Amino acid sequence: MAFDVVFAKALSIELDKSLKGSKIEKINQPSSDMLVLSVRTSAGPKRLVISASASSARICFTEEKNENPQTPPNFCIQARKHLSGAIIDSVGTVGFDRVIEIRMTSRDELGFECGKSLVCEIMGKYSNIILCSVDDTSRKVISVLRPVDFSSSRVRQVLPNMEYVCPPAQDKINPTEENKESFCSKAAVFDSAEDYKFFVNNYLGISPAVAREVLHRAIGTQRMCSDNIEKVWNSFSNLVDIIKTGGFSPCCVTEDDGSPIEFSYLSLTHYCKQEKCFDSFSELLEYYYLQKEKNSLLKNRIGGTLTVVNNALKKTEKKLGILEEELKECENADMYRKYGDLLTGSLYMLKNKAEYADVPDYENEMKVVRVPMDIKLSPSQNAAKYYKKYNKLKSAKKNAVIQIEKSRNDLAYLFSVINSLNMCENTSDVMQIRSELVTSGYLKDNKTKKKKETIHSEPIVITLASGRVVRCGKNNIQNEELTLKQSKKSDIWFHVKSGAGSHVIMECEPDEEPSAEEYTQAAMIAAYYSNMKMSGSVPVDYTRIRYVKKQPDSAPGRVIYTDFYTAYVKPELP
Repeated sequence: MAFDVVFAKALSIELDKSLKGSKIEKINQPSSDMLVLSVRTSAGPKRLVISASASSARICFTEEKNENPQTPPNFCIQARKHLSGAIIDSVGTVGFDRVIEIRMTSRDELGFECGKSLVCEIMGKYSNIILCSVDDTSRKVISVLRPVDFSSSRVRQVLPNMEYVCPPAQDKINPTEENKESFCSKAAVFDSAEDYKFFVNNYLGISPAVAREVLHRAIGTQRMCSDNIEKVWNSFSNLVDIIKTGGFSPCCVTEDDGSPIEFSYLSLTHYCKQEKCFDSFSELLEYYYLQKEKNSLLKNRIGGTLTVVNNALKKTEKKLGILEEELKECENADMYRKYGDLLTGSLYMLKNKAEYADVPDYENEMKVVRVPMDIKLSPSQNAAKYYKKYNKLKSAKKNAVIQIEKSRNDLAYLFSVINSLNMCENTSDVMQIRSELVTSGYLKDNKTKKKKETIHSEPIVITLASGRVVRCGKNNIQNEELTLKQSKKSDIWFHVKSGAGSHVIMECEPDEEPSAEEYTQAAMIAAYYSNMKMSGSVPVDYTRIRYVKKQPDSAPGRVIYTDFYTAYVKPELP
């Protein structure tokens, strides 16, 4: 994470301009590690979030509204007592560290003005929020979000009624005070396979991301050596100039799908990824952490649902294996019937307490069949035992065939759910799949909860270069609605052959015939949104909607179709 000292300084300058002279109207604590201040600024009401979360520590304006607990935590009570109605005087950093202080003027119980401050330590897992009373020379801790006593740290304690002490200074150099001679001498003796650590280990406030960017701008992918130290120094000097002049440009490096990777106060070209620029650091932090939280929530929900589906898949596969073994055993049913017939036809010549009986085969009298017998039973009882076993296996075979077919259908359905989970773009998509699994009996419905509104999720809509619209279902419920309810009989339906995938609908008017290129592109989309996405060539069936029908008594999305053609295409989006 590039929330280094320089980023904290740039952020504090921005917040100082926005918050100076603002009045604190409300204070809430939605979670154990987050404080939200509702402030009245010259630009209107704003909400300032201060988070001490180990994974998302930050301070910035937010548009998100959080649900607050009915009983506020103790820190929130203390903050309301001392800061409600306070006027913000300034926002700045404490020393050259990731500590941002909001200084305010408040009033005590007698109505006299007094100084208060919120000290926000943005330090990863050591992040904290501290409420202090302030005078000309010192700060005294009133309340602290996470008290730090001797059991937590012997170096620095943060407890109520104690003097606030800044985090211990690191034995590093302020980059704005470095000179060329000192820099080059340090670089000449630096020995490490990871060159960026030269900046991280020697200079205050430089994150690994910024250190890599300094090296990338100077020497690209080369190693730092005596021949290019001059170039590295020039790149480092440019960074120092940005820090001194405040020439910051908030930006976030993102994946192709918009997922954030890293953020900084300067462009991070070494990632070789697309960048999203912002007008302010608050907007940058709000975007980065909200997207991270949404992606994390989506990943957790997908993971939980996937676990349920995979467990059901394992049980079904195990059940199918047992049924197939039973079916193999049932293949011997005719042999047991024959044994019963042979024993019945030869009762006159059989003896009691025999381990086996050699009887002539009625299909070939020249052949003798040896029939195993139970010595505890008479020959007629042995014959009755074989008939009983024959009838039992005959019935079991019918049931096994039915159950095997059902298990195979269940497997196909579960594979289609896995494919749908891989296509989820937001939590609504996952919740719709979970609702489908409840209906299918794979998930239990929580009847104690009140009924919520119907979960709505839109299908994927793709417009081809020709202007023709193609729609793709993202799960089985969408597939069924798209194919059987929302499409016209003249539309063309595409689906990967003998696999799990989206129902893809290409819109067509009656008596209209799309071009060969449009057919190919729609088939490519169907192949892309299937479990055969990684194959080189995928068979895709296509036909008019009028030839597609719901498969009776089947899971959502299961259909049967006739009068179809098959195309072999490469799975990719046009």
